[in-house]
Amino acid sequence: MDFNEAGEHDEEAMLKGHLRSGLAMRKVGRARLRLALPAYREKLLSIHTVAFLSLCEFYAASVLMVDDLRKEDPVRAELLAEYETMCRDMEADAVAMMKGERNARWR
Repeated sequence: MDFNEAGEHDEEAMLKGHLRSGLAMRKVGRARLRLALPAYREKLLSIHTVAFLSLCEFYAASVLMVDDLRKEDPVRAELLAEYETMCRDMEADAVAMMKGERNARWR
């Protein structure tokens, strides 16, 4: 894993590592959304739009980053908070998609 000058894992390298890990990111993202949104677990299985599948991939990468950042010592609190916010925003987008709402970010 690449480290920056402060000896921390490089954020870009961490993301690339997840994307190249061989994990089926859509499946990981959908599964993690099902954990994060228990009221929508069954509904999340029935959505197959391109926008939703793309969201699943980005959610997987972000939530895996959150997992990694939480394990760091010392924790990079600002970066962790940024990724946690991204995850919450994507969870809200997933709910909006399930409700049939539209948004310019994911038409």
